[in-house]
Amino acid sequence: MCCAFNLQMYDEVKAAKAELRKAKSLLQMDELKCRKRVLRRLGYASADDVIEIKGRVACELTSGDELLLTEMIFNGIFIDMDVAKTVAMLSCIVCDERSNDVPKMSEELSGPLKMMQVCNV
Repeated sequence: MCCAFNLQMYDEVKAAKAELRKAKSLLQMDELKCRKRVLRRLGYASADDVIEIKGRVACELTSGDELLLTEMIFNGIFIDMDVAKTVAMLSCIVCDERSNDVPKMSEELSGPLKMMQVCNV
């Protein structure tokens, strides 16, 4: 009787684990669908889920916020900036340091930031 009880409990645990795996899989599929929808809306992928040029650029970027940086490139943020301002802007994207002090930005650098905030709303 003891062995039969243990075997029954084992089967119940096994079935519960299988059900949990199935539920996790469904949740991941829903999340994947949502992510794909966002990438299509932003122009990173076509309606057929083929990666577009913006998606290829984002894939090549490996540090910082890839989508933000790709949007900045395609919106022409860097066209009118000199090298020093471009480097300053890019350093904000890859910087990992945390600080409570908010530095004062010049209008030349805060302008592109405001433009990206407006575009992403």
